[in-house]
Amino acid sequence: MFGQWLEIDVLAIDPAHRRQHLGERLLRQAEDTARAHGCRHCLLCTFGFQGKDYYPRFGYREIFHIEGYPKTGTEHWFVKDL
Repeated sequence: MFGQWLEIDVLAIDPAHRRQHLGERLLRQAEDTARAHGCRHCLLCTFGFQGKDYYPRFGYREIFHIEGYPKTGTEHWFVKDL
């Protein structure tokens, strides 16, 4: 948390535990904790092969992306108002 912002650096679930909604629960718990500490927004970054299609399901909107980063992929930045 920084000012009124929650920044999520890493959200990863071991493949053996995926499809159990653990990522969703962790994400919501982080957002709830941030709200309780006065945060109003959340910022996160992911790569195209990771969660670029995951976060919009939870109200995140893409604000920026970089093509060809780091070499042939894409990096995607998302925000959400809490």
